[in-house]
Amino acid sequence: MISSDSPISREREDRLGRSSFAKALAKAAIDFDGVDSFVVGIHGKWGAGKSSVLNLIAEELARSSEDQSQTVDVVRFNPWNFADQNQLVLQFLRQFAGHLRQSNKNSKSEKIKSLLENLNRYSAALGPPLEAVPIPGFKFFGLVRSGISTVTKAVSGEQDVDSLFATVGRQLQEIGRKTVVFIDDIDRLSENEIRQVFQLVKLTARFPNVVYILAFDRSAVADALSGEKTSGEEYLEKIVQVSFDLPPISEATMTLMVDDAIRNLVTAYPSASFDNHRYGQLFHSGLRASFQSLRDVRRFINGLEFGFGMIASEVNGVDFVGVEALRVFYPKVFHAIRQNKALVAGNIDPIDSHAGSEQFKARVDATFRLADANIDDCKELVLELFPKLAYAYAKTSYGHNAETEWEKSYRVCTTRYFDFYFQLVVPEGEVSVAEIDKTVESARVQEELTSNLGQYIETNRVRPAFESFRRSVNSIPRAYLSNVLGSLLEVGDRVKHLGSMMTGPLPEFLYVSWTIFDVLNLLAAHYRFAVFEQQCRITDGVGTCFDVLANIEEINGKDSEKYKEFDKASLQALRELLVARVKQLASEGKLLDKDLLPSIIVSWKRWGIEAEARAYVYGVISNPKDLIRFLNKFIFQTTSIGLTDKVARVENKLSMSGIAGIVDISAVVSQVGALDLSALSGQEREIVELAREWLTKFRTSGLTPERFDARRGFDD
Repeated sequence: MISSDSPISREREDRLGRSSFAKALAKAAIDFDGVDSFVVGIHGKWGAGKSSVLNLIAEELARSSEDQSQTVDVVRFNPWNFADQNQLVLQFLRQFAGHLRQSNKNSKSEKIKSLLENLNRYSAALGPPLEAVPIPGFKFFGLVRSGISTVTKAVSGEQDVDSLFATVGRQLQEIGRKTVVFIDDIDRLSENEIRQVFQLVKLTARFPNVVYILAFDRSAVADALSGEKTSGEEYLEKIVQVSFDLPPISEATMTLMVDDAIRNLVTAYPSASFDNHRYGQLFHSGLRASFQSLRDVRRFINGLEFGFGMIASEVNGVDFVGVEALRVFYPKVFHAIRQNKALVAGNIDPIDSHAGSEQFKARVDATFRLADANIDDCKELVLELFPKLAYAYAKTSYGHNAETEWEKSYRVCTTRYFDFYFQLVVPEGEVSVAEIDKTVESARVQEELTSNLGQYIETNRVRPAFESFRRSVNSIPRAYLSNVLGSLLEVGDRVKHLGSMMTGPLPEFLYVSWTIFDVLNLLAAHYRFAVFEQQCRITDGVGTCFDVLANIEEINGKDSEKYKEFDKASLQALRELLVARVKQLASEGKLLDKDLLPSIIVSWKRWGIEAEARAYVYGVISNPKDLIRFLNKFIFQTTSIGLTDKVARVENKLSMSGIAGIVDISAVVSQVGALDLSALSGQEREIVELAREWLTKFRTSGLTPERFDARRGFDD
């Protein structure tokens, strides 16, 4: 639960060892016996725990009152409760009278009645009349304005203020009831209000048997009380008889409190990754030094809990603690980092490496300087979170492999997970840990797993999904790995196979292929072939199966021991099995739906009977609707950027080499030319018009299909 910035109220909650201090003050208040009031000051910075000490004193006073004959009452006067601060003194007198009335509500003593009447006259004599505000159990002050005015007039004619004060003091002595008045947060009042408080305790309400315990920041109050002729410190010394500085929190105690608070929270909100050693490194790399008071701890924990509640399961818990520390204690550095992802996240690219660390440091320094952020205040903390910046300050360079490792633990320093920490949501296009967990769990049922993996294809999240899924594959029980392999073979035929190994983005198929081999490597060698063969018999992912076998054959050429169970005879048997599966899919009308149709037909021709494959293709192109679907499998996109272009040009083309690899292009030209455009849908018409355009360009080019496809854009 998010905690309020509230002080403790009981001794059992005291973790700072201040109960002894509070008990000593309580005893001094009880033992005080003077004809005048007594003023005690408790000094401490804002957030140091002054309010908690007052609560501990109140608890001890209540306990002592039960054991002694003399009862000690506690009045808490909070000037912040009153809208009209100009009447602060009068409001105190009203509250003090109400307290006396409530404390003696069962008494019918004439002394009490007379005291309350005189307090009212004293209050009325000090200033303009107050609006009547009923006080629970005290009807005397529930007077109408006219009544108060009448009293004021009577007072002015009977007694002056000094004599009324003396009368009230004498009556309080006779009653013998001791009162301790707490006034907290004085330093948060305006200068005029602070002066009124000290006027109250030293002059207006210096009643006998009353002890005032004032809690404030001494330097702030002294500044407010300073005048042209008298310093604030001298003023305080005249008013406050005894002053105590709040016992400081020891370094060991504060460290323990901070550590306990954070660890309790990360336990309550499990994160995607949490390394205790890294947490220790972060804790002593500037995190602990960021906390100066109890209020700092509460403020930080509240923010951390709020953030964890939104995103904990998606991030590295250690890093999130560090980022929250930047947000709370070093906000300018936090904002500079948030707005400069490319500078702080990821690895040192070749351009930065070539330019050198000094130039990179100049960029970093300029970025923080522009944001008016002093990184020196938290440099250790920043470097622990963003290792890339070590190149600027320690000339340590981290490359792509380092970022790959960081991604495995969801670090903020990666370009992939950086936004998670600053948006507090899973960014659009990314995959949550919860989704991956659901996908892993669904491995028990192959159809369900296939469906879940397919969702990532439909939502264009193949790369992030399979990168995360790969990290979780080894947690899947071995009994379900066959299901995983079957699902991967199935979806492999549905992902995009186009892309660039050099310039990116990488083909989606690579992420599926890598995952397939992760699964194969987890399977026991003596069981691996049987599992793969079983899935080949039932899968629709025949294109992916052919690709996996080609990769295994290539690997075996370099390391004959890696997949030795897939020898040449076994590979041939599997290919023949897959050809039979292809023919079955063709007879069922499912083959034409395959995005990998071109490569599947090539494999069919190579590993089966070529004439059967050719007959299938010619049967397809002879049907107008099937021909259009066929052509669509050979359309690909290219991008180019000219000297004056601000964005890349995207162009659809028809792969001549792909078509030529499985059918005579002239036969396609003939069939395409015979199509009636008026009988086609809009999308079908676009496919046919594109095919006619590129088939015409090819026929007039005089080039081979391979050379035609290899031409650059300006050769078109």
